[in-house]
Amino acid sequence: MGPLDAEGDLDLTPSPNTGLELAAAGPYITAHLNPAPGAPPRQLVKALGALARKVEEHEGILLAIHFPNLPTMDVFPPALMRRVQQIAGILQRQGGFLVVSGPVPVLEKALAGGIPICLVASTSEAEDLLRKIAQD
Repeated sequence: MGPLDAEGDLDLTPSPNTGLELAAAGPYITAHLNPAPGAPPRQLVKALGALARKVEEHEGILLAIHFPNLPTMDVFPPALMRRVQQIAGILQRQGGFLVVSGPVPVLEKALAGGIPICLVASTSEAEDLLRKIAQD
């Protein structure tokens, strides 16, 4: 993820080879985790760390993080889940909101015991929820 643009807004230009694709979709930001085949999980952990730093600079961000439903993955790396918890905590303190979509049973297990996070099964559910929140 790049730095802030000239207006001081989040620059959503993706960094190459991180596996994190960012997009602004109306009133919210979406982050799609698309790990490159064979890439170490630390690339995604670093990318989410950079996203956490940017989120911390702006209040009231509505963010959706989309995890892939990978048939071979029955668990997500703990460091990646800690980054998601970190982002959730930042958004909670700053009046923003995080919704995570993906394989809900796997995500529930991986995120248990931390800050409560809204989990949904699909990208469209996450985006619909954030649109509704933005309208209120």
